[in-house]
Amino acid sequence: MNIQAPVPGFDDDLSSLGISSGQLRALPGNRDVQLARATLLQDLHSKGLPTRRIESWHYTDLRSRLKPPAHPVPVRYAPLAREPLVAGSIVLQANDPRSDGLAGIDGVSVHDYRDALADGSAAVRLVARNNNDAIGRINGALVQDGLAIDVAAGARLASPLELRMPASGSFHARFTVTLQADAKATVIERHVGADEHHERLVTAVSDLHVGKGAEVTWIIVQLEGASDSHLGQLNFILEENARLRLLVLNAGGKLVRQELHGRQSGEGAQLDLCGINLLSGNSHTDVTMTLEHEAVGTTSAETMRSVVFDKASGVFQGGIKVAPGAQKTDARMACNTLLLSDEGEFFAKPELEIFADDVQCGHGATVADIDDTHLYYLMARGIPKARARSLLIKGFLAELLVSVEDERIVEALDQTISAWLDHRD
Repeated sequence: MNIQAPVPGFDDDLSSLGISSGQLRALPGNRDVQLARATLLQDLHSKGLPTRRIESWHYTDLRSRLKPPAHPVPVRYAPLAREPLVAGSIVLQANDPRSDGLAGIDGVSVHDYRDALADGSAAVRLVARNNNDAIGRINGALVQDGLAIDVAAGARLASPLELRMPASGSFHARFTVTLQADAKATVIERHVGADEHHERLVTAVSDLHVGKGAEVTWIIVQLEGASDSHLGQLNFILEENARLRLLVLNAGGKLVRQELHGRQSGEGAQLDLCGINLLSGNSHTDVTMTLEHEAVGTTSAETMRSVVFDKASGVFQGGIKVAPGAQKTDARMACNTLLLSDEGEFFAKPELEIFADDVQCGHGATVADIDDTHLYYLMARGIPKARARSLLIKGFLAELLVSVEDERIVEALDQTISAWLDHRD
């Protein structure tokens, strides 16, 4: 299929994603990339956006919820004005002409993803994970830019790498990050909307490969504007004795779907996932995870904590599969929610598929309001009610930050949570 050859209804599909045929033709890529884009668009056209009838999208009907930007704002490169989340971080921005071949980071190579689109090497990655991979199809069809990062074997990065996207206009980016054997790094994937008056659609797909004995702390901070739609996906592979500490903070966006798809392919691989959702207004946030334990002695721990105000709704779908032969697997999953409104909603859907007999696996979920006794205790000591509620909420979330070893990161995330709660008050 030629990407420039429309089929009936093709322009309507593009319009629903906030893009025109002319903009589509202007996207970077050689013939192989154009064919890959065309295949993904054809799949989107034939299958349509997922609805509640698709089990993995049951709580997030994308066809009805995803609205095209009414007044699209063009993406323009602008110098980085916002300070990094963590002082001293090395900031890398997609669509920044200065990022390619960035010098000054020992053991790290950085390249513009547009190069991979231009020479066609990106084409093999522009495929859907499965029949229901709407995010992969949208992003692969429309990807504009991104970053390709390689951390050399044995490298130890003292400063976090902060990955950013433009803060205005709809944008679609890819990040590919590889840590070679025994490397160690912290990566902060940060999404911040700048214009509250113009809604936008943002998609971000990150592919992470963690080599033998390597360690990475990967933090996703999503602070899109109140009218924005954010579709994110992180795909990761952990080799032998690799470790991934993954922390996800959602505190923005009108419609958010953050997918986490992982494979623990090497013996002794470890995953620690902590997720925080701060939901208010009419927002909807969906965190969906799939994890495959494929080797002996792998471990995983997933803890999701959410706070729901107003008419907001949230979802956590966590699917863990233990393959035959993946003995000595230890997998635990928990989802805890503070539901602070009679009109708010939160859905938890844990799933375990176990095909090995020497394993320890479990899951649990709770939903509660703030304990009135605790609230009364603080108020009796002269703390205003709003402040007392904020302190109890922060206490509920603080436990998840203990797993982060870098105190600078803990402080930055704590300040982000406090700012969100102060804005609520």
